[in-house]
Amino acid sequence: MLASCKCLWFELKSLVFAEGEPGGRQRAEEARADRNCQLNDEKPLFGIPNELLDAVVETICEDPTLYCHSFFHKRFVRPNKCCPQLPLRSTCRRFQERIDGRSKFWTSLSGTQHGQCVPHPRLLERWIELAGASLELYFHISPPLVDCEHRGEVVCDPQRFTRQNLEIFMEQAPRWAGIAFDFDDDMASVYLDRKPSPKHLKLLELNASRCSNKIANELLNSITEAVLTVQQLSWTSPQDFRVLSDTNRLIIPALHSLHVAGAAIDDVVAFLNNIEAPQLDTAWLQTCREDARWTSGNDIDRWVRVGEKLVRALVRDGIKTPQMVTVMDDIASNLQEFLPLVEAVGACRRIERLRIDTACQKNLTQLEGVGRTITLDSDGIVTLDYDRNTLWNLFY
Repeated sequence: MLASCKCLWFELKSLVFAEGEPGGRQRAEEARADRNCQLNDEKPLFGIPNELLDAVVETICEDPTLYCHSFFHKRFVRPNKCCPQLPLRSTCRRFQERIDGRSKFWTSLSGTQHGQCVPHPRLLERWIELAGASLELYFHISPPLVDCEHRGEVVCDPQRFTRQNLEIFMEQAPRWAGIAFDFDDDMASVYLDRKPSPKHLKLLELNASRCSNKIANELLNSITEAVLTVQQLSWTSPQDFRVLSDTNRLIIPALHSLHVAGAAIDDVVAFLNNIEAPQLDTAWLQTCREDARWTSGNDIDRWVRVGEKLVRALVRDGIKTPQMVTVMDDIASNLQEFLPLVEAVGACRRIERLRIDTACQKNLTQLEGVGRTITLDSDGIVTLDYDRNTLWNLFY
């Protein structure tokens, strides 16, 4: 044992001295790598069955705290220097092969600041490097979730890393397969200045709820060419959103799934009227709780006023009427206020299924047993589900 330790000591010592010679550093690194491989082969880890190694990697990579999600994409990795994948892949070649083989872990990541200056731009660059040079990439970013606590001690711009991370993502635009960007005006300006031109974008999610109406329209203009290959689109409008006269009409020939959110249905309709989607199959339409214009006194009239307007935006030339429409309403105060919407959808006789998701439970019992399916999940969300026969025959 002592002789073995002395041998290893002299071997390492010779590697250190070799680094000072011409070309010695490279030879030393190669020798050190060979020695590491030899040591790994001698360690007990070498004898662990493949099934157990797979289970370890699976358990670590499936940790839900490592991920965030957008509307369509459920697994954006939130990189940090303590992620177990980084030290684990350095343990031995067998772990490295298994971790690197999980391409989704490296190709789908978030640049949102979820910790103190985390993720660092250099860490994102390393993450993209580990993804390889040929795989498609999925990116998510939003304004920082935390403030820099050391701003009073050192010069620190809390938005600096966010802008740098976004710029790193922009450099990879030719490889984008999906992006989910949540913008304010400052972040949107970085995006607009770079004028990205992705060629194979399939998933596009833009949240402009923090943007001004002018910037939101500029974002629509910027994606005119990018949407040609998009199959899933999510758009969140700013409050009081209006499409300006110089905004391009969005023609999205491959779109089959659409999610549109706004403070009010008027904001949703404004976007719907500006797109053409000949292959549309499913639509999710969402109103958000931030809208302060509706009070309990006029909620009942809301869908009377905009129900037919919404249906006209979905049943017209240039857009294939979706077979299924889901309305996600966060501001309803009475389930009966949805009846004008149901009447409008049923009257058009083109939409085959209507789902309404809402946290409101008022008058729930009065709507049971009249031809629709009603469910209540553990989070208190009520789902009213109308099939084609119910929609087309309920009011006739």
